[in-house]
Amino acid sequence: MNYIKQLTYFFNKATADTGLTPTHSSLFMALFQLWNQARFTKSIQIVRDEAMSLSKINSKATYHKAMAYLHKNGYIDYQPSYNPFKGSAISFFPDRIVTTDTRNEPVQNLSTRTINEPYNKQYSNHIINHNMITQSRDKKNERDEKKI
Repeated sequence: MNYIKQLTYFFNKATADTGLTPTHSSLFMALFQLWNQARFTKSIQIVRDEAMSLSKINSKATYHKAMAYLHKNGYIDYQPSYNPFKGSAISFFPDRIVTTDTRNEPVQNLSTRTINEPYNKQYSNHIINHNMITQSRDKKNERDEKKI
C-alpha cells in the first residue's frame, strides 16, 4: 500500500470539495492514522472516543456530522455498529479501487542530492536571515535606550 498515493488522492479530492471543512479534514486524518496503524487493511474497526480524541473533536454531534459528510461524499464507507463493544467499520475511498500491489508503481525521488552525499548547511535555504534578526534586535535596543 502506497500511503502517499492515498493521501495525494485525498488532498486532490479535498481541493475540489468546497464543503470540506477543517473538522472533516481533521477527522479524516485521524481515521487515516488508525488505518495506517492497522497496516492498511481493507476495512478497520474504530472506537468513537479514540477517533474523536485523535481528531480533537469534542462534540459527539460534530463527530457524527463530519463522519456522515465523509461517508456521503465518498471519502470513506462508514458502517456504524451501534454496539459499544464492537467498533464501527470504516473502509477508505469506496468509489476507488485501493490496491496493495506496488510493483508497478513509479518510485518518486524527492531528494535533490545523491543518497551518499552529506548534508551541507551552506547550500540550504535559510528561512530567516540572520542579519535581519540582528538588525531588528539593534533597533529594539535603540528604542529602549531612547525611552530611558
